[in-house]
Amino acid sequence: MGRRPPVRILAVATLLASLYGIGDELHQLLVPARCANVGDAVADLVGSAVGAACWGVRHRRRFQI
Repeated sequence: MGRRPPVRILAVATLLASLYGIGDELHQLLVPARCANVGDAVADLVGSAVGAACWGVRHRRRFQI
Protein backbone atom coordinates (compact mmCIF):
# COMPACT_ATOMS: atom_id res chain seq x y z
CA MET A 1 0.00 0.00 0.00
CA GLY A 2 1.21 3.48 -0.80
CA ARG A 3 1.23 6.50 1.41
CA ARG A 4 -1.54 9.02 0.94
CA PRO A 5 -0.80 12.66 0.14
CA PRO A 6 -0.43 14.76 3.28
CA VAL A 7 -4.14 15.50 3.74
CA ARG A 8 -3.49 17.71 6.75
CA ILE A 9 -1.12 19.92 4.75
CA LEU A 10 -3.61 20.18 1.88
CA ALA A 11 -6.38 21.05 4.34
CA VAL A 12 -4.26 23.78 5.96
CA ALA A 13 -3.34 25.19 2.54
CA THR A 14 -7.03 25.22 1.57
CA LEU A 15 -7.95 26.92 4.84
CA LEU A 16 -5.26 29.60 4.48
CA ALA A 17 -6.20 30.32 0.86
CA SER A 18 -9.86 30.55 1.84
CA LEU A 19 -9.09 32.92 4.72
CA TYR A 20 -7.05 35.07 2.35
CA GLY A 21 -10.03 35.21 -0.03
CA ILE A 22 -12.38 36.16 2.80
CA GLY A 23 -9.92 38.84 3.92
CA ASP A 24 -9.82 40.19 0.39
CA GLU A 25 -13.61 40.37 0.31
CA LEU A 26 -13.64 42.22 3.65
CA HIS A 27 -10.95 44.57 2.36
CA GLN A 28 -13.19 45.44 -0.58
CA LEU A 29 -15.69 46.92 1.90
CA LEU A 30 -13.15 49.71 2.49
CA VAL A 31 -12.51 50.45 -1.19
CA PRO A 32 -14.78 52.98 -2.89
CA ALA A 33 -16.81 51.59 -5.81
CA ARG A 34 -16.17 47.99 -4.66
CA CYS A 35 -18.35 45.67 -2.63
CA ALA A 36 -17.86 42.41 -0.80
CA ASN A 37 -19.70 39.44 -2.23
CA VAL A 38 -20.40 36.15 -0.47
CA GLY A 39 -20.43 34.41 -3.85
CA ASP A 40 -16.84 35.51 -4.47
CA ALA A 41 -15.80 34.19 -1.06
CA VAL A 42 -17.43 30.85 -1.85
CA ALA A 43 -15.69 30.80 -5.24
CA ASP A 44 -12.37 31.41 -3.48
CA LEU A 45 -13.05 28.50 -1.12
CA VAL A 46 -14.06 26.16 -3.95
CA GLY A 47 -11.06 27.23 -6.03
CA SER A 48 -8.63 26.57 -3.20
CA ALA A 49 -10.17 23.15 -2.54
CA VAL A 50 -10.05 22.21 -6.23
CA GLY A 51 -6.46 23.43 -6.45
CA ALA A 52 -5.44 21.33 -3.44
CA ALA A 53 -7.23 18.29 -4.86
CA CYS A 54 -5.53 18.73 -8.24
CA TRP A 55 -2.16 19.02 -6.54
CA GLY A 56 -2.86 15.83 -4.58
CA VAL A 57 -3.83 13.94 -7.73
CA ARG A 58 -0.89 15.31 -9.71
CA HIS A 59 1.66 14.37 -7.05
CA ARG A 60 0.13 11.13 -5.80
CA ARG A 61 2.94 9.03 -7.30
CA ARG A 62 5.35 10.76 -4.94
CA PHE A 63 3.46 9.26 -2.00
CA GLN A 64 3.32 5.67 -3.24
CA ILE A 65 5.85 3.11 -2.12
